[in-house]
Amino acid sequence: SRDFVRVPSGADGRAVYFGRGAFHLHRPPACGFLLQEMGCGKTVVTLALLLANPAARGEPRGTLVVVPVTLLANWKAEAAKLLPRGARVKVVDSAAKRSLSLRELKTFDLVVTAYTLLADSPVMRVPWHRLVLDESQWVRHRSTVACQLARDIEAPRRWALSGTPCPTSIADLSGQLWALRLPGYEQPNLFTGRCRPRPRPSPPA
Repeated sequence: SRDFVRVPSGADGRAVYFGRGAFHLHRPPACGFLLQEMGCGKTVVTLALLLANPAARGEPRGTLVVVPVTLLANWKAEAAKLLPRGARVKVVDSAAKRSLSLRELKTFDLVVTAYTLLADSPVMRVPWHRLVLDESQWVRHRSTVACQLARDIEAPRRWALSGTPCPTSIADLSGQLWALRLPGYEQPNLFTGRCRPRPRPSPPA
């Protein structure tokens, strides 16, 4: 990341990354949020990222996008319209979930499935180049099955898309950060300490 500077390591052989007034013993993760209102182009930006940053030789090939089941058709239509003709795209619905082999799954550039279909899905057993959680407020509670399964998906690049990331309070970010595996915010006590809402000022007397 350009926001961090790698500094030569000390006696233990590790590097230190400095940035934004803090230091880290590991390279900052490739993860984050894209927060825009509905209709502002989050799907388009994600598909552009797919083309701009493809997997290198020897890396897992595909990007896995997890969405509410009602958005499967929308992602399929947008991918067909915007991706090059040769791009391999697969929507893993309830039928494909039962019939798709792991070997075939690894050949796709883009795979789209639903949060409600993750359990016992072959997508859980394949490493991915990138994971995208669309409408990420679906995983705002870490106690839910959807959040736990999203976290278990293996992908070094992890992104959350939402127009309403905090439907009830800032605490809704906790599960989403956990699913993204963002260091420093994964533990509830650290999240609470760093993301505590500011008290509202008292009205003038």
